[in-house]
Amino acid sequence: MDIIGPITPKSNSDWQYILAATDYFSKWAEAGTYREVKATTIIDFIRTQIIYRYGVHRYIVTDNSTPFRNKVMDHFCQKFCIQQRTSLAYNPEANGLADEFNKMPCKILKKIIGTHKKSWDEKLGEALWAYRTSFQTTTKSTPYSLVYGTEAVLPLERRTHDRGVCSVATCRARVTRKAATRSTTVTRVLLVSDDTSLQQKSTDQVIPKRRLGAGSQTANALYE
Repeated sequence: MDIIGPITPKSNSDWQYILAATDYFSKWAEAGTYREVKATTIIDFIRTQIIYRYGVHRYIVTDNSTPFRNKVMDHFCQKFCIQQRTSLAYNPEANGLADEFNKMPCKILKKIIGTHKKSWDEKLGEALWAYRTSFQTTTKSTPYSLVYGTEAVLPLERRTHDRGVCSVATCRARVTRKAATRSTTVTRVLLVSDDTSLQQKSTDQVIPKRRLGAGSQTANALYE
């Protein structure tokens, strides 16, 4: 889990921080914009953006900064049976996952906003969408497909193929294809798991599969 900011300039809505989390296995990312990031902010983010959507993760990896390491956070993790693991305040090797997330969506966000730098908060969702539907070399899949079991329907596909009204026979055929897709997805998830295990063995530090990325960036990540 990572705090990006303070970002200069502030957005039109006076936001200046991005709180981001990345699932280690699927590379799925969640992020939100804030004027300040406190322990209560982080807890609300984890509860609403992660637990209520995807369930409870076994681990959360953060740095040792005050917003992450405090009694309020300890109580929250104990309540939801989450193990909080910490790294150094900034350690590129330990925090590689969060750093990778910061690089890619921030690069996407920078391209989207162009010269309208104060609109970065309005375009964060679009940047996340682009990231989630992008092919990841480490998993050989998109984060979206690993989370939902199917690829996202993109605007271009809607324009080239009418996915609206269909006949009974067509709908039945689609259901059959969906069932086959689920089977394929399970196989792909197992393969990703195997690939991830092999990658772990080649590194000095073994990182648990089911966790959130760690790190902390206080630099201006959007405009470096």
